[in-house]
Amino acid sequence: MQKNTRLTIKNKKRNQSGFTLIELLVATAIGAMIMVTVSSMFFIITLNSAKIGARKEVKNVGENIKQHLDYIIKNSLDLLPNDQGQVCGETTTSLSTLKLRNIDNSITDIGLIHETEGNFIVATNSANGGETIRLNPKEVNAENLGFSCIENPAGETYINYQFNLKIGNLANQHFSGFVLLRNNY
Repeated sequence: MQKNTRLTIKNKKRNQSGFTLIELLVATAIGAMIMVTVSSMFFIITLNSAKIGARKEVKNVGENIKQHLDYIIKNSLDLLPNDQGQVCGETTTSLSTLKLRNIDNSITDIGLIHETEGNFIVATNSANGGETIRLNPKEVNAENLGFSCIENPAGETYINYQFNLKIGNLANQHFSGFVLLRNNY
């Protein structure tokens, strides 16, 4: 009779349903690997989306600054010495600021201003009105603004400008323009 009892206990164990510890550990490990893969893919997609958005923002801001600078330079009467006493075209080095006389005889300075720690803004300042116009938002940092001038044999002055814009480590782009100072007469 003891033999029958042992067989009955063994048969009961074989008939029980459920998972062994090894099966549960394997399933948990597979689930963890899937979760890590999915979360890393989500992180990469989110980071790439932020980079794309920052690049678009930098490009839009840069194009707006170029349009503004082109308009100011094209509609200026002549170049004046900047605050350092430098006149564009009289020096071989690039100028960090440019001073122009406008059609209405007002004076406009174009340069970088220090907005917050480590952050610079491209700005124009009209001496008559005293109004400073910031051309890029605070989250877009401007760097390496420079102006150089070339005069052709006909006496026309061309101004070359360049600058960099960046948003943190997400986006960094170089911009440049070449503009005829057309009212230089």
